[in-house]
Amino acid sequence: MKIDESSLEGNKAVVETIIEEVLGLEEGWFAAGKMVVVAGDLATVKKLRGLKGLRSDERSSYHRLDWALPVAQLFHMQMLLAKILVHNYRGSVNEQGSLEQLATMLQRRRVFSDNPDFHAMDELLRHVFTATVLRLWEVSSKAKEMSNLNTCSNNAEFSNIVNEKVMEIIDRDLNMSNVDHTPSRNAILFVRDMLLYMELSSAIKIGDIGRIEKALKWLTIIFHAGFTPHYAQELMHFRCCLNYIWDEQTKVAVLSSMLVNKSGERNGWKATDLYQEHQNRSIKHVHCGRRGDTSFDTLRERVSTNIETFDDAKDRMGEQFKAPKNKRKHAAVSADSAIDDVLMVLRENNILDLDITPCIQENDGTVDAKDLLLAGTSVLQDEKRIRAFVEKHTYDSQGFGDELEDGALESS
Repeated sequence: MKIDESSLEGNKAVVETIIEEVLGLEEGWFAAGKMVVVAGDLATVKKLRGLKGLRSDERSSYHRLDWALPVAQLFHMQMLLAKILVHNYRGSVNEQGSLEQLATMLQRRRVFSDNPDFHAMDELLRHVFTATVLRLWEVSSKAKEMSNLNTCSNNAEFSNIVNEKVMEIIDRDLNMSNVDHTPSRNAILFVRDMLLYMELSSAIKIGDIGRIEKALKWLTIIFHAGFTPHYAQELMHFRCCLNYIWDEQTKVAVLSSMLVNKSGERNGWKATDLYQEHQNRSIKHVHCGRRGDTSFDTLRERVSTNIETFDDAKDRMGEQFKAPKNKRKHAAVSADSAIDDVLMVLRENNILDLDITPCIQENDGTVDAKDLLLAGTSVLQDEKRIRAFVEKHTYDSQGFGDELEDGALESS
C-alpha cells in the first residue's frame, strides 16, 4: 500500500484499506462484537491506540475501532531484550569476562553499534551463555562425577543425575549472597537473564503460547529496568488485558496470532513480525533486481502476492549456479570454536571458581552489572509510575499528554 504510515491518519488509511479492500469486510460484519488483531511494532501499536482514543466519540462501534486489538509483536521484543542484555553486560575490553572483552577476542562486529545486527548479537549471547553454563558445570563437578555420566545404563538415569546436579548448582552457585567476586557475580546474573532469553526463543520455535505468556511476565520486569519505558508500559497494558479484560477465547486468539508456521514442521514456528520482515526484505530484493523502476501497482498486484515463489526460485538458482552470498548478510561462525575460546577466558580469569583469593577480588577492576530483575521490581513499586500508567490507560483517557522519554535502546 502506498500510504504514509508515520502519522495517525496514515495508520487509519492502512487499517481501512486492509479491512475494506483486501479482506472485503463490511461494517455489519463487526456488529456481533467480532475483533481483529492488528499486529505491529511499538510505533504502530501506539499510533493505533492513539487513533482509537481520538475516535472514542464516534457514532458506531465500527467507527470507534472497538474491534481493533493493537498488539506489539514478539520478534521486536526479542530484539529489544537482546539489546538490553548486550548493553547491561557489555563492560569494557579490560573487564574480565565482559561481553566487550569476549567480542573483541572473538573478533565480532556489529554488536555494539547504534544499529546492531540482531543475528550478531544473538550469536554472541548464545555462545557466551553456553560457555558460561559449561564453566558452571565444570567448577561444580568433580572429574569422577563427570565420568560417571558415561556409565549411565539408560536415559532416565542420565536425566536424574543431571537434574540433581543442576539443582545443586542453582542452590549453591547461583546464590548471589555467596558471590563476592565481581566477574563471577556478573557471569551468574548473565546466566540467569539469558535463561529468559533462551526460554522465549525456544517457546517461539515450538509454538508454545503458554510458555510465551509466562516469559512475557519476566520480560515486563526487565524492560522496566532496561531504559525502555514505552515497551515496558506496553507490556504492562498487555498483561492487564490478558488477566482482566479479554475472555479466554480472545486471549488464545491474540497469543496464537503472534506466531506463524509456514513449513508445518514441529519446530518451524517463528514470530509473526519476523515472518513479515522476511516478506518485506524479499519484496525489496525483487524491486532492486528490476532496477528500482517497478511500478507500485506491479509490486502490489504481482510481486507481493507471489513473493514466496520468487524467494524459492532465488534460492534454487543460487544453489544451482553457486552464486556468492550477499556480503551484508550475517555469516555464522563456528559455535564450538567460539565456546572453547570463551571457556578458556573464563578459566584464565578464575571466573566462577569456588575459591577466589582476596587479592583477585580486590584488583579485578570489573564494574558490577545491573541486576535487571531487582531494578525492574524496584521501578514497578514506584507509586507515581503506576498511577501514571493507570491514568493513561483508563477507558476515558485519550492516551495523550506528557510521556516518558524513549531510551536509547528503544529507538529501533
